[in-house]
Amino acid sequence: MTAAWYRYGKIKRPYFHVKTLERAQLKNWKDYLDYEIENGTHESTVILFERCMIACALYEDMWLKYAKYMEERQPEAAGEVYERACKIHLPRKPSIHFSWAAFEEKRGNVEKAAQILDELSETIKDMLEITIRKINLERRRGNTEKVDELYLKCIADAKTAQMSSHFATKYARYLYKVRRDFVKANEILTNALKNDPSNPYILMQLIDVGYQQDPMDQTAILEAFDMALSSDMNNDQKLLFSQRKLEFLEDFSSDPQRIQEAYEDYAKMYKSHFSSRKRPAEDGEDSKEKKSKAEVNGSAVAATTATTAAGVVAADAASYQYPHSAWANYAQNSYNYQQAWTPYAATNYYSSH
Repeated sequence: MTAAWYRYGKIKRPYFHVKTLERAQLKNWKDYLDYEIENGTHESTVILFERCMIACALYEDMWLKYAKYMEERQPEAAGEVYERACKIHLPRKPSIHFSWAAFEEKRGNVEKAAQILDELSETIKDMLEITIRKINLERRRGNTEKVDELYLKCIADAKTAQMSSHFATKYARYLYKVRRDFVKANEILTNALKNDPSNPYILMQLIDVGYQQDPMDQTAILEAFDMALSSDMNNDQKLLFSQRKLEFLEDFSSDPQRIQEAYEDYAKMYKSHFSSRKRPAEDGEDSKEKKSKAEVNGSAVAATTATTAAGVVAADAASYQYPHSAWANYAQNSYNYQQAWTPYAATNYYSSH
């Protein structure tokens, strides 16, 4: 009782006000609630939560704490807590709406969960995270037509080519991973590639569409690799696609001539790429060194030039020896076709509210 009275005595504002509470006050409420949950009765804990929600009515985490507590003890009452929070106090806070929808879905009230997300999307316009939640809800209950509709709307309404590509790759992955519809997945990705032809994520998805089929579609995979290598993407990405193409042929092709050609293309690209990256840096360092030594005395220039020439010759010799060392490097860094695709950061696509 002494501990409870101590926390009660630290409450400075037991009434509602739009002005934010101090951090110390919020912490005190949380500590007080935790103490009551552990040491008090259910009735006394509910009374304290109700008192807390007067002062902390605008704090999403406090409503979530109350709702989670009630979920474990009185699920019906938990639904009422969520409804009060979302419809009265926090109509524009997405996180608690998502928790409410998940709570209703877990209880089997899928229609209610869908309604919650629909109402939230009307309140907060153009928040893509809400649409993603709706898509996944419809997917879980097997409503494929609604999933198609929502994904296509995301792709069509995207404000940038990058955002459109993001949703196209998500939709395609759903089509061939969940529904095994490789034809439609390929169509979605091909259309996305028309608007964003140098996007490596789309091209990797095209490769995976061919790879996931049974039997594997080698023709489609190699076409996707060739599209990547002939696109305008940067040289670092092209080199990676070249390496992956080589490994794919090594692992699955029965044509040794094609494997040899892929290896030669990769070796040539590797040497050209790293030579072009190394020499400007070397030239820049040598120029500074020559200028510095020339200012000290003229004789140093010749020595520096000789050193530079020797370095360039050594670098050239090393670059022409590439195939053996590069092959070892290639073998050590083999590409795993079943690795997870790297997603775009959610912050690039979701509005902040």
